[in-house]
Amino acid sequence: MKDFDKNLIAQRPTAEGIEYYDIRETNADMYGVFFDEENGKYARLTKSFAKTVSDGVAILSEHTAGGRIRFKTNSRVLRIKTEWDELVRFVHFPLTGSCALSLYADYNDGSSKFIHCFIPPLNPENGYEAEYKIPDYIKADGYTLYMPLYNSLNKLWIGVSQGEKIDSGLKYKRKEKVVFYGSSITQGGCTSKAGNEYEGILSRWYDFDYVNLGFSGNAKGEDNMAEYIASLSPDVFVYDYDYNAPTVEHLENTHERFFKIFRKTNPYVPVVFMSRCSFDINPPESALRREVIKRTYENAKASGDNNVYFIDGQTLFGDKDWDGCTMDNCHPNDLGFYRMAQGVAPVLEKIFNK
Repeated sequence: MKDFDKNLIAQRPTAEGIEYYDIRETNADMYGVFFDEENGKYARLTKSFAKTVSDGVAILSEHTAGGRIRFKTNSRVLRIKTEWDELVRFVHFPLTGSCALSLYADYNDGSSKFIHCFIPPLNPENGYEAEYKIPDYIKADGYTLYMPLYNSLNKLWIGVSQGEKIDSGLKYKRKEKVVFYGSSITQGGCTSKAGNEYEGILSRWYDFDYVNLGFSGNAKGEDNMAEYIASLSPDVFVYDYDYNAPTVEHLENTHERFFKIFRKTNPYVPVVFMSRCSFDINPPESALRREVIKRTYENAKASGDNNVYFIDGQTLFGDKDWDGCTMDNCHPNDLGFYRMAQGVAPVLEKIFNK
């Protein structure tokens, strides 16, 4: 190990004089997740509701995808400590993407820039501890800490230098909250770090809050999930569960129904329909699925609904080097998620401007 580039080795805490604070006991702001007191961990859905959807959603709802902590501190050393029940490992997904936390520097002009990934050791059994010494040249007005995409968190502490505080972070400049519902791709598989999923990228570009309701392999367009999302009263709703619909017929039977359930209580909320970005995983079937989704859009337009938008997933990876946008012909890598964000951005911008 001593001959390795030091930047390729997980750095363990070295600074002394650090005080830890349970994030729930600070003034930091939490987005995208809540702490489920009954279940004793951070979550995206209550366990009781998630179980009514499916066993898979019940498990995955404990993954903190899209969870963010926004805070301010004058400490030049930041340390995180996590605790979880088990580590979720993947052969095609780095630990930095599945279970690590990413740190971004936030600025008063609404921009947010990646500065550090709190890299876990190779075998972080029940959690891990890592630190970052903030260079003098970084003059952040606040920070955003992105929580793990594919792992749960029972506890999260932030350590700062003794005598320093953790205060409320910068607020999102846009008032709109966007809810995203979909598959493993929506959840963030398989980016290299939390915050690189396309929702995180878009949120930083336009400075808005969002909720990630991606459930790997378990987004089936269930009626009660549609009712739940409707109850959130989002300002924009983006849904893309094409991949998880077991068959074209399942998609036909659920896609428009899901939309109509949402529309009952949210008649004017902009809704964005997306078809699968990894079109070439099976072009003939992908084309059939796209037509199902487009039909929902066209039927809504024909009924006089002008708050619907359709994104052809086949266009999201672009024309050049589109085959380099995934790691398995399905799940986007960092390039793929960046291209997805580029493809979705004009639609969101149109909605925001409208």
